Amino acid sequence: MIDMSRMFPNDIRINPNKTVNIVERELSYKIVGVLFEVHRELGGQYQEKYYQRAVAKALEVANIPFEEQIAVDLSFKSEKIGKYYRVGDSCKLSW
Repeated sequence: MIDMSRMFPNDIRINPNKTVNIVERELSYKIVGVLFEVHRELGGQYQEKYYQRAVAKALEVANIPFEEQIAVDLSFKSEKIGKYYRVGDSCKLSW
C-alpha cells in the first residue's frame, strides 16, 4: 500500500485562488492508495466493470467499508430530472 501521507500536505492548492481542505484525511489517503494499487496492477486497458470489481476487492482487503451501485437522484440545475441513476463506477463509503 502506498503511504499517501507523505505525498500531500493538509491543504492542497488547486489553483492560486482556491485551497481545498481534505476531509477525512487518513481515509482519503487510504482510498487513493487503493486506487493507485489497482491501476498499477491492471493498467488502463480493461473495461470499467473489471476496475469496479478490483477496487471493491482492494477496499475489502484494506478494511474500508463501502457500498456498490448506489441509486441517486439525477438533477440538472437544481431540478430533479430523473427518478434514479445507477452510479456504476463509484462507491459510497459507509462510516
